[in-house]
Amino acid sequence: MPLPEDEALTSLNMPTLNRYLFPWVIGQRCIASGNSLLYNFDRFDTTGREPNTLCVLRQGLSAIEFRTLRDVVAGEELTWDYARAVSRSS
Repeated sequence: MPLPEDEALTSLNMPTLNRYLFPWVIGQRCIASGNSLLYNFDRFDTTGREPNTLCVLRQGLSAIEFRTLRDVVAGEELTWDYARAVSRSS
């Protein structure tokens, strides 16, 4: 569920709510639900590990899609880089 720009900006100062928000279009964020809340953030420059999924924002469908970037072994944590989310219009 996309948030209006003013609410998205306000949410940055609300740590509990901020944990559940995803990037959306410029100036907006969205509330995610379902399995998307199970994937953790990861960045090579922070943790030394490359994320194993890519976050695709499907704006035309109001959906968030995660795609693996490589083979993932059983029990491996699924991670994504929030700075590299990709937007698609459909």
